[in-house]
Amino acid sequence: MQVPPLRERGRDVLLLAGYLLEASQQRLGIRALRLAAEAKQALLDYNWPGNVRELEHLLSRAALKARSQKPGDTVILQRQHLDLEPLSDTEQSVPALPGREEMPQGMAMKEALDRFQRDLVVRRLDEHNGNMAAAARSLGLNRSNFYRLLQRLDLR
Repeated sequence: MQVPPLRERGRDVLLLAGYLLEASQQRLGIRALRLAAEAKQALLDYNWPGNVRELEHLLSRAALKARSQKPGDTVILQRQHLDLEPLSDTEQSVPALPGREEMPQGMAMKEALDRFQRDLVVRRLDEHNGNMAAAARSLGLNRSNFYRLLQRLDLR
């Protein structure tokens, strides 16, 4: 039995969101974590290209944003906390690939992957002010693998 993707589940998105918000409120130590009416509508209107994990991450980020803006026992997630924009027709039919427009035609797969990895690593190092351990963590790599990657990409 295959579970249908979120975009085909209709109002189930709100049920899943409720469950995920309960887990987040326990994890964040918040007494009540709720969705405002406009946030619920945004969840329903969004054409979910991803799965439940995408919804979970979206709600976790929104909860953190909302809590930082208005600390307290009860946090209500507003539409702006979700950072959801409805997908255009072209975005729905073609998955967005980072840097897709920058890749020259006919580039070999290995060269394209190396370029993407190099750009991503450089961006993360910039975000973390050159702190290699923090950049490695943000990429989900341990430091030794990160250092090997730097060496392979001629960044070290």
